[in-house]
Amino acid sequence: MSVSSADVRVSVVVPAFNAEEWIASTLESVAAQTAPELIAEIIVVDDASGDGTIAVAQRFFESSRIPGQVIALPENGGVSRARNRGWQLARGEWIQFLDADDRLAPTKLAVQGEVANTISHDVDVIYSPWCRLSKSDHEQWAASGPLITSFVDEDPVVDIVADDLFGFLGPTLIRRSTLERTGGFDEAMRAGEDKEFMLRLAMSGGGFQRVDGDMPLFFYRETPNSLAFRTYDDHAAMQSRIDYNRRVEQHLRLRGALPLAARQALMHKYCTLYDWTIHLDLQSQLLAAMAPLRLPVEIDNVSPRMRRLGEVIGEVRALRLRIALKSTASRLRGLRRRDPGTTALPEVR
Repeated sequence: MSVSSADVRVSVVVPAFNAEEWIASTLESVAAQTAPELIAEIIVVDDASGDGTIAVAQRFFESSRIPGQVIALPENGGVSRARNRGWQLARGEWIQFLDADDRLAPTKLAVQGEVANTISHDVDVIYSPWCRLSKSDHEQWAASGPLITSFVDEDPVVDIVADDLFGFLGPTLIRRSTLERTGGFDEAMRAGEDKEFMLRLAMSGGGFQRVDGDMPLFFYRETPNSLAFRTYDDHAAMQSRIDYNRRVEQHLRLRGALPLAARQALMHKYCTLYDWTIHLDLQSQLLAAMAPLRLPVEIDNVSPRMRRLGEVIGEVRALRLRIALKSTASRLRGLRRRDPGTTALPEVR
């Protein structure tokens, strides 16, 4: 038997770290929902901020009719720990994760809550179109860029790997029972934890359902201190991204012969990671992952000369040679710094 929309209860979980500048706007976007009766509560989890984030959130709750609380973690443990703490305390059947610098469209919960009434219990994630927020010429934040619409309902594991823009939590509603079943977010990960969760859920047989529309229901704000940008220089964070893509590949191979769509998606992912980690000494293991896929390699910053060499000796071999040459050049620069008279390449043993 279907339930009324008032019986669909959503807990909004807001992980926050040094978000004093943004969090009031974020919480106001929750208060402005056209179906406030769906909101069970707002839980702000402050990850040991060093600014006024907690005070701003508390002032919001003092003037809001929406039940809420601020949880202050004693030490910074990362966004995954903050999210896990939030959903574990939540009372709602569905969880809306909302980072402290993003916003919901006014109809977000109304649209997705109506769908939550009717879907079967094997659907774990409801998701909708979204777009980015950027500053205008007048220094005002406004929706920008195209409407971003994904579709991962048919073969979620392959579809999620192939879609670089699916994995953000804001456009979704997630069943609380699903988070319990999967264990929530991997607290050891410092980047890509949202995508990893979606892939782990998909590999466990979780179901996804898109709610179509021609308007964004979520707005993602790329701030100057965005965690995503900072982690590109973090060796452990990038290593974790490589590791979970390898786990996905192993899962897909257990299903049988790796289909072309999966091979293409994985190759694209490995090539993207190759570009991101060119300065982190992770190329050898990425090349080892690329080789079994037996597909053309598409690395953005490879010179035309190296591409021509790849046509002769094979792309992966050419990229391996490139790494060796860059390593040798780096060693030579080090020798020259210690002895400016060094001009010859060091002997390679």
